[in-house]
Amino acid sequence: MGSATDRLATILAGWTDRHGIRWALRDVPTTESVEEIASCSRFSASELDSLNKFRHAGRRASWVAGRLAAREAVASWYRGEGRDPGHHEIPASRSGAPRIEGRDDLHLSISHSGSVAVAVVGNRRLGIDLEALEERPDSLVRSFFSESERLWIEAVPSERTRRGNTAWTRKEAVAKLLGKGGSLRFADLAILDGESPWTIESASTPQHAISLALEHGN
Repeated sequence: MGSATDRLATILAGWTDRHGIRWALRDVPTTESVEEIASCSRFSASELDSLNKFRHAGRRASWVAGRLAAREAVASWYRGEGRDPGHHEIPASRSGAPRIEGRDDLHLSISHSGSVAVAVVGNRRLGIDLEALEERPDSLVRSFFSESERLWIEAVPSERTRRGNTAWTRKEAVAKLLGKGGSLRFADLAILDGESPWTIESASTPQHAISLALEHGN
């Protein structure tokens, strides 16, 4: 892993200390190597069924990296419990979101962008989203953000790209927490501090924006 993932690891380590999550990062394999990696990774029939829904080689590579990161994050959680990390199946739930076979008390979220995949595990509902920093078009900002969110994104012109991507990752992370995917109206998901009913952490590196959304703890 390179400096980009090192920076993300530092961010995730800080969130671990505050929220008790476990996480893992994986480099997305090359499209030439993904089938060999998948064949050696002991994926279950259910997992392979999810993988085989993707025909595009890049999507398959991202899926494999995300599932391997999820295994590492789950194993880290088990070690924290003082248990054998073992081998864990990560099938898709009815909504399509990943879950941990046999552990309904734990929650899992996966995201990937470009060459990096990330997975987080916790004992309350959560969602993670990772995006490469890129300019978000005005039409997207108008369609998917509330007025207060648009004002926040536009408040500092030199920060517009970073803020736009950060706000988008917050929306995506909350959508994953809720587990409702495309049925949600993103503009209705309040994601600014002081407005949101969820705990949301966000950070950025020169390459990425990343956000973690969690249900409020006890």
